[in-house]
Amino acid sequence: MHLGRDGGTFVLVREGGVIAEDRRRSIVPIYEHVLLNPGDFAGASMADAVLGRAAVVLVRGLGLAAAHGAIVSRGATALATADDLSLTWDTLVEGLRDRAGTGPCPFEAATAFCWTSDQALSALAAALGRMRAG
Repeated sequence: MHLGRDGGTFVLVREGGVIAEDRRRSIVPIYEHVLLNPGDFAGASMADAVLGRAAVVLVRGLGLAAAHGAIVSRGATALATADDLSLTWDTLVEGLRDRAGTGPCPFEAATAFCWTSDQALSALAAALGRMRAG
């Protein structure tokens, strides 16, 4: 799945211009762009190959106008509806799975009870730390 002009899997646009694009998979591009540029997304639109609950809770309160995912989880749609975020998708799934297909996505699980961006940042930092520690 490729989005954006350079084959990225994540892209942020505003007023017709690309403000961020990334080729890496997973929640990491969204996580890093939110950390590095807080408050820089008012009125922007986001697209990602996969958008789940973790991604949507992470961007809550950033003022995004719209988001699109090639694959979107039902958990993401519920949060987007609550925030009046226009969310579109190509394929809607019940929940996201880990890459091996053996269980739930670790980031969806980590943010299952998060309702704010700050909670999501903390939960995702812990989950990423555990994954990197192996």
